[in-house]
Amino acid sequence: MLGTSGQMGFTELRRVLVAAIPILIGVEAAGQYASENVSLIAQLDLTHFGAESGNDSWGYTSPSGREYALFCHSSGTAFIEITDPTQPVILANLAGPVSFYRDVKVYEDHAYVISDGGGGIQVFDLAGIDAGQVVYKGSVIGPGTPMTHNQSIDEVSGFLYRIRGGTSEGLRIYDIVADPDAPVYVGSYSLQLVHDAQVVTYTSGPYAGRQVAFCLGPGGGGNPDGLTILDVTDKAGIFALGGCGWPGLSRPHQGWLGPDRRYLYVNDEGSAHASVTYVIDVSDLGSPFLAGSFTNGNTARCHNLFVHGYRVFEANYASGLRVWDIALDPVHATEVAWFDTHPEDDSNQFKGLFSTYPYFASGVILGSDISRGLFLFRVEVPPGVYCTSKVNSQGCSPTIGSSGVPSVTDPGPFEVSCSQVVPGKSGLFFYGYRPAGLAFQGGFLCVEPPVRRTSLQSSGGAAACSGSFLLDVNGIIQGGLDPGLVLGAEVFGQYWSRDPLDPTGFGTSLSDGLRFAIGP
Repeated sequence: MLGTSGQMGFTELRRVLVAAIPILIGVEAAGQYASENVSLIAQLDLTHFGAESGNDSWGYTSPSGREYALFCHSSGTAFIEITDPTQPVILANLAGPVSFYRDVKVYEDHAYVISDGGGGIQVFDLAGIDAGQVVYKGSVIGPGTPMTHNQSIDEVSGFLYRIRGGTSEGLRIYDIVADPDAPVYVGSYSLQLVHDAQVVTYTSGPYAGRQVAFCLGPGGGGNPDGLTILDVTDKAGIFALGGCGWPGLSRPHQGWLGPDRRYLYVNDEGSAHASVTYVIDVSDLGSPFLAGSFTNGNTARCHNLFVHGYRVFEANYASGLRVWDIALDPVHATEVAWFDTHPEDDSNQFKGLFSTYPYFASGVILGSDISRGLFLFRVEVPPGVYCTSKVNSQGCSPTIGSSGVPSVTDPGPFEVSCSQVVPGKSGLFFYGYRPAGLAFQGGFLCVEPPVRRTSLQSSGGAAACSGSFLLDVNGIIQGGLDPGLVLGAEVFGQYWSRDPLDPTGFGTSLSDGLRFAIGP
């Protein structure tokens, strides 16, 4: 059933909040918080929204490329333009049922909002958001309870899944393609209680064409506690493919697939699983298994996590935003960045950062905090070295390095260098967008093909191992010579040169690998 209500009062509330309350920006607010490799761009506290607490967040990018944060709080949902993240602008602050838990997701130019406080699915049209217009289209109330704890949207198939209503309902499914303003109920799954899920359509491989839900929660209907994988392609004939748990399973919470969909990264909200992320191998949907886990040893509980590229972004309550690298070891990840939004402590309590959103092309990361509102972050992990170089015919290991900042706008150079090279030989820097560590011509290929190659240059030098290489990669980035070298791109590169006396017989010299992300 579709309910409607007007928008009276929302506009006036928006104007009062923006006019009356200053927004904390960058350095002014950052001094309150400890961090590593994360900078604070802006913070909007709860007084901007007339709210007692914050919860979920999501993002929307309009066809023009302008970026918007969608921030859920106890009183409703706010729509904030962050195209200039140093000057966020609250465009609308629209009411919803009072609730500690609210969730928002986007499909094309519509936002869908649900809550534990009821109200069904609130539908908002974002087509006019560049002109400052967010239009409430009504609410889909039934069937079943108007309460909903979470939701998932399969952006390929165009179905919305309401997850957990009250204490019993599992999934309620709606078609949002035919009429985005009024989603149509098409089926359900209620053999078990589902706490949260990611639903995707496979477009290649052995599961191509199948719509699959990765559900976290208590077992039921013969499924184990923890993870249940459902085939939801036929909404009238949903069935379980497989499932698994992990040691000491307590409160299975939420999970997200890695970049190649081999691994699912999940969290357990139980107090005994503080800051532990579990890695489940889902390459065979019928036989998933626990591949490993990783932790930083922090005492705070885990909460929502999302994967973007080769990084896991986790909102871990009292310990704030935690960023993990999964490029080189997807099972035993390394923490590379963090920002503690709750500086008072790292207690095992339900307070601090509730959720995060890492998918803006600009690289801006959202963080929604229960007591401190909306944060805008930028993750800035310095370039790093990985993989192993090949000892050359002169007994030296070509060593790669860098100086400066890879950037789409910074006028300074970002120089990639290599030393310990055979002198007087031609060489180049080659790069791609996936790492590797493959045996190759007596050494290791550190970049997965396909690769791009820069121009040849002589290594110079005269004495043994005195050759070198130097290249300003910012010239390539800012010159538009490769459309893949854009803001936010993660790049993996390696130096190669000729080595006619190579004892392995291949006549090549290979450095170790260099990894960097392109900043603004």
